[in-house]
Amino acid sequence: MKIRAIAFDCFGVLLNDYGHNWVESSGLPADIQAEVHALFRKRDLGEIDNVAYYAAIQELAGIEPAVMEAREYGVQPIDPMLLHYIKNTLASRYELYIASNASASLLEDLLKKDGFTGIFAHIFVSSKMGVIKPEPGFYQYLLQNVSIPASEILFVDDRKPNVDAAITAGMQGYHYCHGFASFNEYLRRL
Repeated sequence: MKIRAIAFDCFGVLLNDYGHNWVESSGLPADIQAEVHALFRKRDLGEIDNVAYYAAIQELAGIEPAVMEAREYGVQPIDPMLLHYIKNTLASRYELYIASNASASLLEDLLKKDGFTGIFAHIFVSSKMGVIKPEPGFYQYLLQNVSIPASEILFVDDRKPNVDAAITAGMQGYHYCHGFASFNEYLRRL
């Protein structure tokens, strides 16, 4: 299996998935949790901006917009070793992409904060694309905007349906669920 490029999901692989994690542990009633997840989807699709998202969260869950913003912008890397490896090893071997369901402004700010400016050749973010993973259009858009064939791209995501959809689109896939050491070993075996 020849790999020339790696597409990384951001939240759940590079950075903590704060958005989904706080909802699951919030104690909010199931119907409110469903409404919050619907808001994630709207923001991820670019249908609402961060200001509208934070206001809606305040109305639904009573969380002040400034608190939500501080929590989101304060997310930490899942594994600093992975970030170090990307910057110091993978960036010189592969063309790197971000492929994430997210607010473009939030994602770009977080990547800048963590020192990732200029490392990724392309940043594919759902709110700019108008389509989210695992919908086929997300992967079609990515593949239409890179010069590397699908079969030579490794798609890395913490959500199995997203990996499965990437494989269906012709890419190779890695379900990132066992941390950096497992991922590093996987790449060494390629």
